[in-house]
Amino acid sequence: MADVEDIDAAIVNGPGLRWATVGPHMAYHLGGGPGGIEHYLKHLGPSQERRWATLGNPALTDHVCKAIVEGVGREAQGRSIAELEAERDRNIQDILNTRKG
Repeated sequence: MADVEDIDAAIVNGPGLRWATVGPHMAYHLGGGPGGIEHYLKHLGPSQERRWATLGNPALTDHVCKAIVEGVGREAQGRSIAELEAERDRNIQDILNTRKG
């Protein structure tokens, strides 16, 4: 069983590091692998909707998916998944180096 410190450490050293460099939509884009956000939404969209269920009645309609894909495209500014991953990883390393002092 995890205690408070374990949970905090997991967040700070896991998604917290990524979210300090990329927002959740870009993280999902990179999590989709070579297919990016479109693959993520097709493959993991249903489980995402289940996680969102506590928020009311959100749905990944075609309109919502299109808006997310277009928004991530604007944010990526033509950079490939590999380029975005490398940028994210450099930023995470910079954060870790800063934390070490």
